[in-house]
Amino acid sequence: MVAAYLLHRDHEITVFEAADYVGGHTNTIEVQMEGRTYAIDTGFIVFNDWTYPNFVTLLNKLGVKSQLSDMSFSVKCERTGLEYNGTSLNRLFAQRRNLFRPSFYRMIRDILRFNRKSIELLRTPELGPSLGSYLERGGYTKEFIDHYIVPMGAAIWSASHATIWEFPARYLVQFFKNHGMLSVDERPTWRVVTGGSQRYVENLVAPFRERILLNSAVESVSRFPHFVELRARLGDRDYRALRFDHVIIAAHSNQALAMLADPSPTGKRYPQCDSLSGERGCLTHRLFLAAKTEVGLGGLELSFAAKSASSVRGYVPYESATRIDSSTRILCDAQSYGGDQSEEDLKTHYLSSSHLFAGSSRRSATTRRNQRG
Repeated sequence: MVAAYLLHRDHEITVFEAADYVGGHTNTIEVQMEGRTYAIDTGFIVFNDWTYPNFVTLLNKLGVKSQLSDMSFSVKCERTGLEYNGTSLNRLFAQRRNLFRPSFYRMIRDILRFNRKSIELLRTPELGPSLGSYLERGGYTKEFIDHYIVPMGAAIWSASHATIWEFPARYLVQFFKNHGMLSVDERPTWRVVTGGSQRYVENLVAPFRERILLNSAVESVSRFPHFVELRARLGDRDYRALRFDHVIIAAHSNQALAMLADPSPTGKRYPQCDSLSGERGCLTHRLFLAAKTEVGLGGLELSFAAKSASSVRGYVPYESATRIDSSTRILCDAQSYGGDQSEEDLKTHYLSSSHLFAGSSRRSATTRRNQRG
């Protein structure tokens, strides 16, 4: 949606959405209770001032208000009856008998040890062990595993305990570090969008709402020398072939790979690196050329890699093509890097991101999203 917002003023765009609403996991449900209306977010709920600087800039640009909130983690184990909340010492020992449980102190000791030692996983480029293997090698206690780290991961990623056990430890630790979760007292300030997260989606898509096609799943995306062709179902009609100069997929990498009719060998391994700008090849080498530019948001920085573009003669069957500039920009995640990252940091980000990026070039540009993610 951000890509479409940035492109719509100078490019012809079409947004394909498989669902019957726009916003993906950004979804707000209004609940009536005792004469009051409550906006309940079911997916995207909170953001903070550490890891969402560009999102904050976007909200300010859109004139969307936010308000202070808090984030805490609590556990209730129905098997053992254990309960605690990590917000303060009082809540940590809200169940007073925990003051006399040696196992509870062992869990706290391992939390502090994990916070201190797990950061070492980020000092090597290797993916490293699964969370389960890392915890077993480290001799972490059953209390720490069953009542803290696995429930925490399961809550964050809405995953089963078995899935979290096999989750790469490095990725979990990186997430914890980014969100201040490896520190006891140094945490970011959490905020919520006033009125529910759907409010920012409404403002974001308002300028190009007529270019959004709901209930329009994309079946496949194929690259040709001078255009990209996708097969999409438009509403309740049969699939049809449509041609565009460029496509941006805003979906999880496995979903993007399933849509690509001709993924490159590198794209099969790292789907996020496959270009959808009418040519084959991985973008990784270009992403290392990343420079900084400000694209229409008055401070929202998007990394881009520039390349020369030959005269492209693609066409859109139901729109007249519009000539635009002759350079190609590769858009990157608007909530990511701010400008002082090393080449290795960029490589790690792009090879682990769940997005697939492509550029906008000489004629009409197409932005599309297929799944809710």
